[in-house]
Amino acid sequence: MTLSRLQRLTDYSFTSTVGSGTTILKIAGAIHSSDDFMVTALGSAKTYVVSGRAYEVLGPLAPQKITVNPGYYQTLGENAAADAFAGLSKASGVKVVAGRGCTVAGISGTLYKEETPGNGGLLTIAQEGCVANQGGALLSFQEVVSGSAAPGSAGHVYRFAVTGVGNVGSIRAP
Repeated sequence: MTLSRLQRLTDYSFTSTVGSGTTILKIAGAIHSSDDFMVTALGSAKTYVVSGRAYEVLGPLAPQKITVNPGYYQTLGENAAADAFAGLSKASGVKVVAGRGCTVAGISGTLYKEETPGNGGLLTIAQEGCVANQGGALLSFQEVVSGSAAPGSAGHVYRFAVTGVGNVGSIRAP
């Protein structure tokens, strides 16, 4: 599993959630390419990037042209999930175990699990990801952080899933 193989999808849609308890951020996205995508957060806040130009739409307000950090695309969807998944696999003592088969958005894959070694309940990071059998793209990902040293009283949960591949055409400016 290499980061470049895990991050190989284009022309796909996804959903992602981050947080736990009553503090959960839900994100949905449509990715055509690295400079042609749309992301929805908090239900109605939409960010469009079309041919490298960015626009923000907040509910019924008129679209506003904005400047997006050049690395913004790498923080979205498959890129962010793959970075977290590949990053933990390099940590000392982490075991990566191939499990059963999985299917996400009609694509067959293999479920891989990673877990940090025991440390007396201070901090445990458990991750699993469905990796496509053909091409090696990351199709789904879940990370659960728990233990007495975990952020917040409820820990942290991060989920990502591809909802479709080949279903996103060119994104149009709002």
